[in-house]
Amino acid sequence: LDLTVPQVAWPIETSLACTWNTQLLYEVGVKIGEECEKAGVDVWLAPGINIHRDPLGGRNFEYFSEDPLVSGKMASALTQGVQSGGKTGVMIKHLYANSREAGRVDGNSSISERAARMIYLRAFEICIKEAAPMSVMTTYNSTNGVYNAENKALLNGVLREEWGFEGFICTDWGAHSEQFREISAGNDAKMSWGYPESCLAAYKAGLLKLDDLRAAARRLLEATLDSVSMYNRVHPVVYTHNVSGETRIKAIEYASKSDGIGTEACSDVDGGLIPNYCQEGRSLTYTLNVKTPGLYNMVVRAASVNSNSNFDLYIDDTLIGRFTWAKGSGSWTMWKTLSTGLKFDLSEGEHTLRLTFHTAMNLNWFELREGEPQPDEEDPKPVVDGLTRIKAIDFSSCSSGIGSETCTDVGGGVNNTFDESFLHRVRLTAYNNIAIFDFTCCCSNNQAVAVPERGIHGTAVNHNRSEKKSEAKSNGN
Repeated sequence: LDLTVPQVAWPIETSLACTWNTQLLYEVGVKIGEECEKAGVDVWLAPGINIHRDPLGGRNFEYFSEDPLVSGKMASALTQGVQSGGKTGVMIKHLYANSREAGRVDGNSSISERAARMIYLRAFEICIKEAAPMSVMTTYNSTNGVYNAENKALLNGVLREEWGFEGFICTDWGAHSEQFREISAGNDAKMSWGYPESCLAAYKAGLLKLDDLRAAARRLLEATLDSVSMYNRVHPVVYTHNVSGETRIKAIEYASKSDGIGTEACSDVDGGLIPNYCQEGRSLTYTLNVKTPGLYNMVVRAASVNSNSNFDLYIDDTLIGRFTWAKGSGSWTMWKTLSTGLKFDLSEGEHTLRLTFHTAMNLNWFELREGEPQPDEEDPKPVVDGLTRIKAIDFSSCSSGIGSETCTDVGGGVNNTFDESFLHRVRLTAYNNIAIFDFTCCCSNNQAVAVPERGIHGTAVNHNRSEKKSEAKSNGN
């Protein structure tokens, strides 16, 4: 999940608890749940309901109070609000006695039964009984010598049998407790990765029962079936785009996509969302309903730090051609409108359009325009006539490995990036006097060397290349 979709910065839990207003927290929860659903969040890793033991506690801001009753009631209201939409669940945390940061991964809390029940477990009990949270996260630490993540009396005994908890339980990220003991205790998921080999060995040795494995799997599958992700798979939004003359299609409005492509906020002027991680064989497919048949070409609105970003265009599973963007824009958020140079005939009726990416780029929208492709207005060819300045980024082609970035020089814009100890070829094509310059750039040992190969003679060497300074130098050629 790439959570770059803009979110509201809600007040911290301590501030929310100071309102003593459970209705307000319910309403905040409703809004958080709506945001989670839009962002594709299945489980919100909150609220935290550990007890404030010291004003200097490093994570006090994400807990409600030093009072278990206030903590429990506030957590209950917030949980009910978030889960009221029926799609996003909450994960209350951290169970339990996780009230310090120093040594919290392997610390041991010595607590009497009375103190545990009246103070440290009370907020969890209130929230579970009143709000039925989807999940609970256990702590790193031990309590009275036993990891909470491995404590069967706590997880299956107190939570499930006494309090009636029906959701799933997971560990904190990278907990040092043993996974096969966690599963035996009723802890269903090892976050953020598990150890199947050790679990299999424990099962073969008789240390892990098949019934416990099945119970954990069942609880995780039940949570998955109730998730936003599953709902979106069962009830996908299917876009069909009517094509009549010039037609703009937002890249996010696809009919289907490859696994691995996600969603993020778009930084372009029209805002909205864009698909992300469009790379390495991943595809976006669109459904077209052509009203006006004829010859069309494609224009894209794209951003990339890569040189030679490219994708293949298919119409009805027939390859039309490959679009390659030699330069990139210098940033994942610096957008350019580009002609792909690809053209194709569209007959009246329904067609599929598929973009299969090979090198990563961000895509905001593409346009289908009638007629022959037109040259890019944003990328004019340099004209050499007397004193002529050519930006290094204005090449017509380059080798792989050359990228682009924002330029810090007074002229601004974008410049090339060259990897250390690599040879790169850049071709600059200049018109009018029909001069073509080919040269190879070598960046190594703090030297930048340009070796011309045709149309001009000599070698330019800058022996004191700096990382940040730009200097104008004559090379004598």
